Amino acid sequence: QEQQRIISEVLDSLVNVFQAEEQRHKEKFKMIKLVKLLGVRYPIEKIMDAIERPEHLELGPIHLDELSRNIEKFKKALAERGIEIATYDSVQCLYEDLIYITVEFGKYFSALKAGQEPRLFKKDAELFWFSLDKKFEELIELEQEIDDEYSAS
Repeated sequence: QEQQRIISEVLDSLVNVFQAEEQRHKEKFKMIKLVKLLGVRYPIEKIMDAIERPEHLELGPIHLDELSRNIEKFKKALAERGIEIATYDSVQCLYEDLIYITVEFGKYFSALKAGQEPRLFKKDAELFWFSLDKKFEELIELEQEIDDEYSAS
């Protein structure tokens, strides 16, 4: 009986310590919003512009690089919070899809700039673009959920 009481008190104390530590951690990042990192509408629109209008081809790689940097900023911001991409299956899946899409767009724009036939047809690139747009929307929703969790502390 006495041992159970002591063990219970020790466990309660540990739980309180861990909860306080989690609270301090969330407080540290409470005002740093992940959702502000992506700001993706403009670059995504310009990528579609580059797909649809050959005279705007030069915009594609520029805005693709901006998106890639934003993806990496997101990854770094998660790591600063002690969260790895693989921590959440949904984040890992979105991250991998976005990396794949941006790499394929990089190849597409590089081939066009070099005057070569790209592996993707224009219609394929448009479909990739719609997927890119949707995946970023999903990522922004996930960012908002994480921000809300940190703000609620």
